[in-house]
Amino acid sequence: MRRLWQTVHESRTRSNLGLEGGMACVVVQPRLRLTSLALFSIVFAACAAADPAVTSPSSRSSDATGAEASSTTGLVSARGAIRTGGDMRYAATSDAVSFHPYKTTDTQSRSYQGLVYANGMLTPEPFQPIQRRANMAESWTVGDDRVTYTFHLRPDLRWSDGFPVTSSDFKWTYEQAKNPDNAYPYASNLKTIVSYEAPDPQTVVVTLEEPLAVGLENADAITPLPKHIWERLDWNDPQRNPEILNPTVGSGPFKLKEWQRDSHAIFVANELYFKGRPYLDSYIIQIVPNQQIAFQKLKAGEVDQAGFEPADYD
Repeated sequence: MRRLWQTVHESRTRSNLGLEGGMACVVVQPRLRLTSLALFSIVFAACAAADPAVTSPSSRSSDATGAEASSTTGLVSARGAIRTGGDMRYAATSDAVSFHPYKTTDTQSRSYQGLVYANGMLTPEPFQPIQRRANMAESWTVGDDRVTYTFHLRPDLRWSDGFPVTSSDFKWTYEQAKNPDNAYPYASNLKTIVSYEAPDPQTVVVTLEEPLAVGLENADAITPLPKHIWERLDWNDPQRNPEILNPTVGSGPFKLKEWQRDSHAIFVANELYFKGRPYLDSYIIQIVPNQQIAFQKLKAGEVDQAGFEPADYD
């Protein structure tokens, strides 16, 4: 494992992996040969732009962004100029089922959805996962009653077609997920919510039935879908809703360019992503029959990322 980490660490240094503006992903040419999904996930997550800092358990804001920006600049200066462009190729042994966040339970579908849809008004602190920091919301407060959570959305949130992401998208999505006719597999996650309101375009107010230790997590239960696209389409039937299998409008770091099931999926950078354009131009997933083939592709340099067993590493 020490040899594996050393190899990845040296590759990251040579590739000038930086943190600035948007999601600083791996720069290609030369390609970075990441050798496990777990390590790639860590790098991918760590490359996100600095989020607003937190202040107290009941109130959060972006007071420390200046300090974080200064720290980021230091990292970039130490590693040299960040090179942008190129692609990353991943060999996977399973494909997604659909891009519908409220119809799937499999891990691969969740991975695909996470590329095209921004997820969560808040996000876990990297080294203190029980704590939360701002994400799609720039700040939030908890009422004195300990059941009312007010989130203030970032003003720069945009769908990939240029329309603003507003509280109406959150509320509309919540209403569809809550509807028993739509059979959301994780509908039980919404049972503690007694009201979900959008008093203005930038504000979401969620009220729980009682104070809970996990109240903040329960209140932040919605991945918004674009109301202006989805409200005229069928929520359940991909035959009447092409967005389920081929989303054209999203809010995540990438946009779907092409998906041929059991063959490949190609994602391209979203220029309007609220954390900044990804440094990669594209992220390509190749579907292969088994882990052995994935590993052989990795060894041959045909892909940059694949899972493997410790015994496979030489």
